[in-house]
Amino acid sequence: MWRSLLESLWRDPEETLTIALQTIIPVVTLSVSIWGAFTFWATTFGSPALALGVMLALESIALIGFVLHVADLAPRHPFRALRHTLPLLPAAPLVHPVHDVLIASPIIADFATAVRWTLDTTAWVAAGLLTATAVGIAWVAWETFGDTLRNRQAWVLARIDRERTREMQRIRVDQARARAELDVREAQVAAVREATRRQLEAERRELENMIPVMQASLAAAVQRQEAVRHALQELNSDVESGLPAPAPPPPGAAPGRERQRPGAGAA
Repeated sequence: MWRSLLESLWRDPEETLTIALQTIIPVVTLSVSIWGAFTFWATTFGSPALALGVMLALESIALIGFVLHVADLAPRHPFRALRHTLPLLPAAPLVHPVHDVLIASPIIADFATAVRWTLDTTAWVAAGLLTATAVGIAWVAWETFGDTLRNRQAWVLARIDRERTREMQRIRVDQARARAELDVREAQVAAVREATRRQLEAERRELENMIPVMQASLAAAVQRQEAVRHALQELNSDVESGLPAPAPPPPGAAPGRERQRPGAGAA
């Protein structure tokens, strides 16, 4: 049993930490209870050895019942029911040392004066309240601690549940990261698309502004071409009208031979 318990604690550090934290209150309350019980029995019997023997006789029975309950041994053993008295047995002895401490406190003296009680009565009431509170906390802590040690299968279920929760959280984180990356990519594509659209719009407006200028330039070029053509026609007509008619070729001239221009005489 204890071997499987240690193996479970070794495999599950989180549960080990939880049990360690749950052990603090039982250990503290048990230490205070042992101190109070030892002080009370030592004062009562006048012998520390006898006080230790009485404490062992009383506390060991409850402690044995606690161990039997945790180890799930001897289900019908009467000592198992005595585990509930483990934090209760030192209650009566603890109240006496607490009373001895509180009766010397100036706060208790001021409170006794305010409520018009005797100092001893006020110290007993305060000691009873503090002891009852401590015992109640110790009882809950011991019950929880015992159930935690006993229900080892619950550790496995709790560990599986934690792993499932963490895996679901990891999946949600991955999904959120993927959605964020997709949103970033879509935003980048939208930004590039918008920049391209603006650039094309600017180029279109520039071309639209250039079309009238180019049309005017083309019209001016056409007009200039017509003017040049008319000028060439007039010049050619003037040249042709001022030239004499060409002489007929002499007989026997080879066909296709170019006629000599007038004025190109025998040189």
